Amino acid sequence: MPTKQKSTRRARRRPKPMQLPRGKNGGIELLLIQSIDHLGEQGDVVEVKRGYALNYLIPQGLAAIATDHHKRMVEKHKAKLVEIQKARVAGLRSQATELGKQSITI
Repeated sequence: MPTKQKSTRRARRRPKPMQLPRGKNGGIELLLIQSIDHLGEQGDVVEVKRGYALNYLIPQGLAAIATDHHKRMVEKHKAKLVEIQKARVAGLRSQATELGKQSITI
């Protein structure tokens, strides 16, 4: 009796499309890696059309998908930069007061 053999051919599965975070207006939310004219500054979360995001910004390395993790990391980084700037200004002010006490005669 002939036995029935299983087919070795399997159906190909299509890859799932990328789930991109949607903004309030239906666009894609991206985190800018570099400043882009007429769009935003480095570290900003912007909303753009899907084609612009997938065909230009992400492949060129100008933006990344804005996940909650990325947003938190940017906020921490911005807070650290503000702290550094405050320390720098305090140092410059103390240096300015010391220079103001000096007398120079030419």
